[in-house]
Amino acid sequence: MKTIDQIREFLADSLAKLRKTGIDQGEILYWETESGTLRTFLNRMGPSVTSRDADVYMTAIAGKKHGQAHTTDLSDEGVDRVIQNGCENAVYGNDSKTVFSLPGPYIELPPVKKKIFFESALNLSPEKNVDTLQKISEESKKNGLSC
Repeated sequence: MKTIDQIREFLADSLAKLRKTGIDQGEILYWETESGTLRTFLNRMGPSVTSRDADVYMTAIAGKKHGQAHTTDLSDEGVDRVIQNGCENAVYGNDSKTVFSLPGPYIELPPVKKKIFFESALNLSPEKNVDTLQKISEESKKNGLSC
């Protein structure tokens, strides 16, 4: 994963390239995700899998025209291509009946503290969890699925 400073530098370079295109408004969004799964069965840990993805989304507005582009290629050539494609989509696209405008600056809000679990699940014993997993496994086998 990129550090915050690397992301800021990446976006600053990308926005500098975007400014040179001459469009009315533009926006570049860098989106990076990391996800992982940990499997358990019969109170034993199974294999874990982690994946990382990074994407760049670009929006361009030229008059009443709106263009977007997306890429997973974070190289200089990939970013140049997504900027070019987004600008071309805006310049050569059809006029819209609605005048597009990008929103103002982003204001970061404080995080919302919210429960992400059910308290009833806290009262389950490991034995009850094993019984539930065994039932799921049996039903899966009955239906021709593997669990």
